[in-house]
Order: sequence, then structure tokens, then C-alpha cells
Amino acid sequence: MNKNLDHLTTDQIASLIERYYRNENVASLLTEYTIDVPASALFKLFPDQVIEARCPYCYLVAPETPLKDQRIKNGLSSLCAMRP
Repeated sequence: MNKNLDHLTTDQIASLIERYYRNENVASLLTEYTIDVPASALFKLFPDQVIEARCPYCYLVAPETPLKDQRIKNGLSSLCAMRP
């Protein structure tokens, strides 16, 4: 867990993430949850989420952080050397 979110409960973090992705005002969320980071950096604090995505070439099941970035595109792992 990111140290900037240590003071929050699991339920508060889940609520924060949900509200962030409902496009609530980020500055208001930062104030409400007492988080001291730039608004543009909030999503980087969110915990990773593991999803089941297999590369059709190597069958790798890779962890992904869909809330942060997109490492798997078109169902293909960016880690796979066979990826077109």
C-alpha cells in the first residue's frame, strides 16, 4: 500500500477509487481524504489489480494495473516477445 494512503481504511480506499473514476473533482477528493499529492498523481497511488489475461502466443498470465496504465493491449502481454 502506498504510504500516502496508509491512514485510510480499505473501504475508504475503495470509495476513493470509485469516486475518482466517476470523475469527481480530484482536488475535493484529496482534501476530503487528506492526501497530500498533486491531483495529477492521485491515480498512481491506487493499488494494483490482478486480472486474468493470457497472451495467445506464450499463454503468460500477467498482473496488470488497469487503474494505472494499460500493459496488456488487444489481449497480448507487453512482456511477450512474440507480441506483434
